[in-house]
Amino acid sequence: MILLILTVLPFVLSPGASFALTIGAAATREPYAALKVWLGTTLGLIVLALFMSISSLSVWMLERPLWSMGLTACGGIVLLAFAYMNARRALSAASHLLSSKRLVYSSFLVLVSNMKAWVIYMFVVPTLAHETFYGATLYAAFTAVHAGLLLVWLVLWAEMVRKQPLFARSHKAQKILLLIAAGCMAVMGANALWDAGQMALTGLK
Repeated sequence: MILLILTVLPFVLSPGASFALTIGAAATREPYAALKVWLGTTLGLIVLALFMSISSLSVWMLERPLWSMGLTACGGIVLLAFAYMNARRALSAASHLLSSKRLVYSSFLVLVSNMKAWVIYMFVVPTLAHETFYGATLYAAFTAVHAGLLLVWLVLWAEMVRKQPLFARSHKAQKILLLIAAGCMAVMGANALWDAGQMALTGLK
């Protein structure tokens, strides 16, 4: 269990798309921002875990780099789209709340199109296996630890943003926070597209 926590922790603590979505939603005083983002992200993690535990996708993807490149590019486009939406909300006359279903769906979509998540579940999780702890059991345990730590992390940040008077009362501060979240997603999206381009150039050589 300690090894699982130590493996998951760096991925949870590094600011990613789920973190940016949570901060953006919390900045507009969305009361359940962290829980909605967590739900969508966890559903995506469960889908990944189930898929990886019953397939040989890691081997298949290694043999077909074009698919890895396509997934990376799609992830980049999704992140840039959400960056645009956050920036648009920040620059509009009023900040509009995302509906519950839309925030959950957005989080799910960002997760399943995130190449980093695929890489973790394809290549990192199998390295934790041993004689009595592998396959579906390993993926279930890793996902449970991942989801649990993520919940704590997102709730802490969302509550900090919501309860700070600066963010609770100042529309300007909320807009700045939305723009920061948009900027984070834009950087991650651009980086994903850059990685996809590098994959394409490598494949042409």
